[in-house]
Amino acid sequence: MKTKLFKTLSVLLTLTASSLTMAGSNNGNNKERDNDNDYAYYIMSPKNHQSNRNGNGDKSLRITSKSGDTREVTFNGTVQVPSTIKVNAGLLRVGSSAAYLSFDNVQCKYETRVSKSFFNYNYPLVSCTDGSRAGDDVQVNQKISLYLKEARLFPATAYVTIKVLDSFVKGISLPQLEADKGQILRFDGELWVPTDYIPDGQVAGDVLVWDGTGWTASKITGTTGATGAAGEKGEKGDKGDIGLQGPQGPVGMTGLTGARGEKGDAGERGLTGAAGAAGAVGAQGPAGPAGANGINGAAGAKGDKGDKGDTGVAGAAGATGAQGLAGVAGAKGDKGDKGEKGDAGTVSLTAGNGIVGTTISGDGGVIAVNTGTGVGQIPLIGANGRLPASIVDTSQKIIYIKDIKPSGTHGGSCDPAQGFNQVRDLNSVSGDTSFASVAGNSITLAAGTYDIDITAPAYLDGFHKAILANATTGEVMIIGSNARSHNVSGGMEASRIIGVITIAEPTSLVVKHRCAVAQVSIGFGAATSFGVDEVYTQVKITKSK
Repeated sequence: MKTKLFKTLSVLLTLTASSLTMAGSNNGNNKERDNDNDYAYYIMSPKNHQSNRNGNGDKSLRITSKSGDTREVTFNGTVQVPSTIKVNAGLLRVGSSAAYLSFDNVQCKYETRVSKSFFNYNYPLVSCTDGSRAGDDVQVNQKISLYLKEARLFPATAYVTIKVLDSFVKGISLPQLEADKGQILRFDGELWVPTDYIPDGQVAGDVLVWDGTGWTASKITGTTGATGAAGEKGEKGDKGDIGLQGPQGPVGMTGLTGARGEKGDAGERGLTGAAGAAGAVGAQGPAGPAGANGINGAAGAKGDKGDKGDTGVAGAAGATGAQGLAGVAGAKGDKGDKGEKGDAGTVSLTAGNGIVGTTISGDGGVIAVNTGTGVGQIPLIGANGRLPASIVDTSQKIIYIKDIKPSGTHGGSCDPAQGFNQVRDLNSVSGDTSFASVAGNSITLAAGTYDIDITAPAYLDGFHKAILANATTGEVMIIGSNARSHNVSGGMEASRIIGVITIAEPTSLVVKHRCAVAQVSIGFGAATSFGVDEVYTQVKITKSK
């Protein structure tokens, strides 16, 4: 049966050789292809394509496209590359403007530079990607498209008229069969004859079916019939054997920790203690300033005149007269003999802080300084340029604060909806507590400067981050490092908070933690259950000033 079909098609190919066309990415330049397998061969027949005709009777294809839009037209045949594209706009912008005309995968660019041109303007052909020029023939297998890229300020429209040389439709023309529209070819046992399509109840006979690579004789496949009515319910079968018991399910996760109880009422105030004994009388204070002089008394009464006194002694000599002029300086006399050595002088020193009391006499002495590392002594700088180690306080004030839970207890739940409002547990304190205290997961520090180092683990939470914040104001003091624990197979990676803070007054701080994936009980760490304490959040604080 297939042999007869192929012989018939061979005759048709011979009769319609003038209509044989190769479909592919070839163009009007008829460039050779390196591989004939790139072509698919079809039998084509001319088709009256919907197009315009000019005054000479030539066929043409007209395409219109708005600015910024691509207009596509389905086409199969041969056309000529036009030399220009016409653009109509209220006002084209100054500078270059371009339009693109594509034939399947071949793109031709039309470009011009305009200077505020109104209405119609012709864009000449610049180049085509396959080297075609204006007037060249181009074969199109699928579509022709027009795109106006730039025509700003006002809306614009591009128009192009393409000369059509040939247009085709795929198929086989068998005029000798005198088939009517809608009929199919069906093999009647001897010949292929046109017949009406039979959707169901078909009789014996094949039709030509395209299987993707060629036409093959095949039976007509009718549509699937409607589902038949359900049959009567059968009798109940025997009871099957009991299946094997399934494996025991995994142990459920530990429940959430209960909410913290409310704070108890304050206790009653204690009785006032008895008054202490009176202190000893203090030392007498310094003498006060002298009081103001009293008012002068009234003058006494004048006494009687006394008797004449004895003659007084002679008066003192009169004042010395003015000094006379200095005489001429006499000649310098000879140097006198050296006088005898006087007695040695004596200096007494009183001891002050760091000074040893002593008496210096004769030609001199040494003022002694009380050096050393004892009380009241003055330390000396050593040969290494440093003070003795015994007088330098090298001890550091460090406190360790942790979240410690019994073996088998998880670190707690993490909920992404809570953001940074989740406070990590802190319940264990060791080290120097002279400057810090812990209560209700809050750390209270005295005024000073502190070095902070905190690790806060998470498990299966995705991305997560911890911060150190002011428990009262919510101010973020230090932001922790970015961390991630994959929500399916992640490790228990911690976010680390490292930094220095200075506070001017006692301040309460808390460690807050945020995660991206919700995890109940294990979000803030999973228990190892090794029989020892589970340790989660750890805080190290060193007082530096």
